[in-house]
Amino acid sequence: MTQILIPIALLLGIGTAMAWTSMYSLLHIAPLMDLHGTTRTLTGTVCSYAQETAYGYKLDMEVELAGKPTRILLYLDGDAQILQPGDQLTVSAKLELPSYSYSEEQNVWNRAKGYLLTGYAQDAWTVEQTREIP
Repeated sequence: MTQILIPIALLLGIGTAMAWTSMYSLLHIAPLMDLHGTTRTLTGTVCSYAQETAYGYKLDMEVELAGKPTRILLYLDGDAQILQPGDQLTVSAKLELPSYSYSEEQNVWNRAKGYLLTGYAQDAWTVEQTREIP
């Protein structure tokens, strides 16, 4: 009896994992595929303080894309250190899906942190600052 249950459990586990991955891709990644490589004007909520990088700043931002709230990692120039969580930011940004190549460690890290898109600011941005940090 045990010899039959182990392969059945193994197959059920593999099937469940494959179904979960397919549904996640279908519901969360597929709607964003058309945005890869496009430049869009985004308006959303700043979710983190700007962190300085070698080329400017980066921060978390939540925007509505494909009808769903989407968390992106945004790289931008300018006086970004004034940004704080809760601010409403409007920026024209080139959007890219994280690479699925495991040789690119930074992309694996970004996907693991929940970033479905990476944005690169193309022009000046505007901010409506909030008085309270959420």
